[in-house]
Amino acid sequence: MSETKPAGATGVVCESHEGKAVLEAYLTQHGIGQAKWFTPGELHDLDRDVRRGRIGRVIFAGLPDLLAGIWEEEIEFGQWPAGVSLEFAAPPGDDVVRITAASWQQWRKRHRRRQALAGAILSAIVLAVAFGLCALLAR
Repeated sequence: MSETKPAGATGVVCESHEGKAVLEAYLTQHGIGQAKWFTPGELHDLDRDVRRGRIGRVIFAGLPDLLAGIWEEEIEFGQWPAGVSLEFAAPPGDDVVRITAASWQQWRKRHRRRQALAGAILSAIVLAVAFGLCALLAR
């Protein structure tokens, strides 16, 4: 039986220096010489390249890296072509549910912090505008 290779290049997603070492070892172990590297800030580019067929194989350091891109809506995983090969240098094993739940909770915590900060900034702007209007009308 012959193994079919996915069409397109290989894309690798790496967030940290530790993840880079793990991914480089994975690439070497699997005989992958050429790969296009993406950082978490470039997941829109990865998503675009996958959907256009330029990337046919995507390797993440671990499941949390993929999930973070999905939670942040930088990866539209449902739009990826069916033939795209998805691999993890550190496979989740039997902990998929636990990893997914932890990733979701971590994302929600960050998201709540961002919402609180945005609310505080917006409130400060509204107060400044209101103060300015009151000062203008008091003249």
